[in-house]
Amino acid sequence: MNASDEITLESDALIEWLRTRAAEPPSAWPVAAWAGDTTVGRVRAQNEDRWGVADGWLFGVADGIGGRPGGAIAAESVIQALRVVTAQAFDADFDAVIRFLNDTVLAAGATSGTPGLGTTLAALALRDSYASVFSIGDSRVYRWRDGELLQLTVDHSLRTELLEAGVDPVEYAERGMRVDALTAFVGMPADRDLPRSAGAFRIAQNDRFLICSDGVHGYVDPSEIARLVGSSAPADAVGGLLHAANANGGRDNATAIIVQIGPARAPQE
Repeated sequence: MNASDEITLESDALIEWLRTRAAEPPSAWPVAAWAGDTTVGRVRAQNEDRWGVADGWLFGVADGIGGRPGGAIAAESVIQALRVVTAQAFDADFDAVIRFLNDTVLAAGATSGTPGLGTTLAALALRDSYASVFSIGDSRVYRWRDGELLQLTVDHSLRTELLEAGVDPVEYAERGMRVDALTAFVGMPADRDLPRSAGAFRIAQNDRFLICSDGVHGYVDPSEIARLVGSSAPADAVGGLLHAANANGGRDNATAIIVQIGPARAPQE
């Protein structure tokens, strides 16, 4: 990655960057096209994935956890909450937005009588000439540029922690340990810190962003994801990803959104 066109910021730095970004000269990169879809897969009885878009600038995918109706409730509640987040709130207090999303899921659990529910969340926010991404859990955001696929978020899972510690997850999996168990999710108790993966990146003409659940990235090889994301219009590419996930077993719900960036336009006076 070239430092001149790539900026990566972790959570604390991202918050400060969001507060100061307004001082920069504006540069508008319109969304040329986007598409999203989901499939229940070939094994699960119900779909606990949800996806949504807020006013064409904020895109999100949620994957309810628990294997029971509570997962669908959690995913639906966080996507509905994401739809009402304003650009002003996102820019002014990113931390508050995260707390709002988590509190919404906690409230949904209390209201529905299913406490302890939770969901992953991966989101893309397009702000002027930048993309901000964040995730909690193991849903992901990728960027496709010039044929190369780059994962922009980091999974919160035992597998990730083992790899970071230099331990082969296969050894633990062979002992019966659930190495894909999540270490963070939306809906965690309010008195606990909520880890998240977050960053900000300059965007460029013809960039494509993929937001997806693990039903996609867990069943489709990265090279095939890159080929499908870049091979056709977003709607066809999303369909291709979901078809590939089902063809490779389809043992999980699968959801994907693809957003294509168009050419820059001059900011309006």
